[in-house]
Amino acid sequence: MTKSRVKSEGVDLIVRIGKAIDHPLRVRALAALRGRELCLCELVELFGLAPSTVSRHMSIVAGAGLVVRRRDKKWTYYSLPNDPEGAAAQVIGLVMSSAADDPVVFGDLSRIPRLRCPQERGRG
Repeated sequence: MTKSRVKSEGVDLIVRIGKAIDHPLRVRALAALRGRELCLCELVELFGLAPSTVSRHMSIVAGAGLVVRRRDKKWTYYSLPNDPEGAAAQVIGLVMSSAADDPVVFGDLSRIPRLRCPQERGRG
């Protein structure tokens, strides 16, 4: 007897979103992007991890539609979607309200103004 796999876009989206917020770094990244765009190099500096590690985490979050990825030559920037819809909007709202009082997130947010992307340094 063969089982056929029925594809459900709604269920698949929920699974992708669940995976996207299934790691503390990804939740911290979402909170860090509130109201701003950050370069991958700034996220690397903020979290103190290898670029490949941060990039992998951000790809998972982007794949779930929770962040927007923008490339500018060799630089990659991330931001929250302007008008998230449905489950993405709900999850982003949940992360923002739940993480607001978290001391680790608060520490991240306090360090963000001191982060400088090398591309931005070259302009100033």
